[in-house]
Amino acid sequence: MSTYVDDEYGEPDEVCSLCPLPWRDAVLVGTEEGRVLLYDVASGRLLHVFRGWNSHVFALAATPGDGGAGSARFAAGGLWDSAISVIDVARRETVATLALPSASSFAAFAGSGSTLVAGGESGWLRGWSLATQSVVASAESGSMVTCGALCDNERVLATGHGDGRVRTWLVESLWPLLEFSLGTLRYGVSGLCAWGDSRIATVDEQTLRVWELATGRCLAFADGLYEGRTCSVGLASSLLVCSRMDEDARMYTMGWQRRRAAVVAWVAVRAGLAVGGGDGVCEA
Repeated sequence: MSTYVDDEYGEPDEVCSLCPLPWRDAVLVGTEEGRVLLYDVASGRLLHVFRGWNSHVFALAATPGDGGAGSARFAAGGLWDSAISVIDVARRETVATLALPSASSFAAFAGSGSTLVAGGESGWLRGWSLATQSVVASAESGSMVTCGALCDNERVLATGHGDGRVRTWLVESLWPLLEFSLGTLRYGVSGLCAWGDSRIATVDEQTLRVWELATGRCLAFADGLYEGRTCSVGLASSLLVCSRMDEDARMYTMGWQRRRAAVVAWVAVRAGLAVGGGDGVCEA
């Protein structure tokens, strides 16, 4: 898919973040111009445009379910904003504004949406109770938080950093658990996601790695994903999907087979024409 959408003037507005809504067939798109777009997945129709951010919306998260009135929410923070806004999707209004130490780069809901955890460019981590809109946990990592994911039934937070390291924390207290390095990386850890309860996956410039959450042991890897920078990784069913966020986006789906990360398919979109193919296997 293209990583550009049109703004209200018909000009390209770069996509900075994507967030599926677990309770409906829709996706949120954070953009460079400080908008959050709500799209219907089946039809591709734009349902609503949320505004109010000053720049690139990198921190974007949705509550895990719609359990009743007011529980379907998303949180978003802009690159130049000093706060994260929590939005009620149905009422389309801000229900909480949470102050930040500096710009945010990652956010996630825990506790069925009752707690928000986030991290930012100066290495801070915070946990908020949405009932009281107060900070209930905080930590300093010492390096820019580039990405993160909740793991182990939301008990553990894994974060990727600009210094090429992954750190894990107890969600409730943000107490540090484990730290391990991916090596010297130009862009740091570009993407991270949970894979089941006991594994996480990371991507950097050209390499996908799968790690054991409890020990930081590398279980599998696939190298040479792109000639340039790989920017994101996510889980789709039992496969990992890696993508490069540029005008010519390409996704690699990674299969798990006997301690191997196998590139089983790829899709590239150029001028509306989709092409696909296979690639090699890298041993762990």
